[in-house]
Parts: sequence; C-alpha cells; structure tokens
Amino acid sequence: YIVVRKDLTKKPFKWSWGSVIANACHASVACVVSFSEDPNVKKYVSSSNLEHMYKVTLAVLSESELLETSRLLESRQIKHYTWVEEPEKIPVCLAVVPMPRDEIQPILKHLKLFR
Repeated sequence: YIVVRKDLTKKPFKWSWGSVIANACHASVACVVSFSEDPNVKKYVSSSNLEHMYKVTLAVLSESELLETSRLLESRQIKHYTWVEEPEKIPVCLAVVPMPRDEIQPILKHLKLFR
C-alpha cells in the first residue's frame, strides 16, 4: 500500500502528476530496500512473484493526515517508509511493506483510493 498526499496536486503546491508519481515510486523502493530482510519483502520481490505484484494507492488530503497515518502504522508496529522531499523537507507519501491484504486493509480502510 502507498499513501500519497493529494493536496500536493492543487494550489498552492500545484505539483505535476509526474512529480507525485515519482515520489510514490521513491517511497516504494525505499521501503523495500529498508526492510529487505523482512520475509514478506523477500517473497514480494522474488523472481517468481514479479508478475503478481500488487499495490493499492490511497490518498490523504494533507501533511497532517499523512503523518497521522504514519503514527497509526507505528502504533500497530507496521513497517513503512515515509518519503520526505528534499531539500524542502516536505513529507509526500509513505509506502507500507508488502504484506497480506487482510492484515493491512482493515487498518487503512478509512482512506480513499488516490484518483
């Protein structure tokens, strides 16, 4: 699961969709690298799973909502990586380690799909 700030695509930020997507990609890669020893990560990135990778991209409407989501994940001891754009130090998105959907979906079900 990837959680992305939707407000960055609107005023006053007006980031391009490409910038937002690139940051989500950065978060995803950083999460997999940071937790590369996790059994779920190993399974997810195995060559036998390449054609079965699955991601859900969810939206939050502000920096505070992104940080609240990160705190929620931390309180549940769910590994994730929050991507912060540098040098501006803007929290943009977070990526959750690959894990069974039935474990993460109930925790993030309050968030809507990023559209």
